[in-house]
Amino acid sequence: MIDYRSYEQSDLLPICADRGVSSVHSTFPRDGTREFEEINEFRYHLKATREHSITSGLPFYPESYQGLGAIQRVVPKPGTEVVLTAVAGRSLGEGELEHPALIIGKYGRGKVAFFASPIAWGAPQACSIWGRLGEYHQKFLAQFALWGIESK
Repeated sequence: MIDYRSYEQSDLLPICADRGVSSVHSTFPRDGTREFEEINEFRYHLKATREHSITSGLPFYPESYQGLGAIQRVVPKPGTEVVLTAVAGRSLGEGELEHPALIIGKYGRGKVAFFASPIAWGAPQACSIWGRLGEYHQKFLAQFALWGIESK
């Protein structure tokens, strides 16, 4: 994970503080056992805060699991918008806490975004619908890019 703390006071990023990283290091399920059924309780998942062109047509928690292993805990700047939050699985000891995961804003005449998890998710988990059907990752990144070049 990239350390953005040196940029916290930057006008460019839509965040004003970094509260550290929450990482999950768990094993991956090997078969249809209890380990497989409960793996998503040990990961972070994305939850849409409202309809947005970046998230349109994509399944998010609780409809589907994304299985993120790391979330950078950040504080959005005033005037920005949180499009996605990261929800901790119940077994992470964080209860139902949510952290901002995708923050968008404006900078000058352009748009800026901060995604608080590594984009290089690596080999997807077999139990993650997003991993099994890789097109969700592709659609998310494509819509993210299209939002960035929209003239609105």
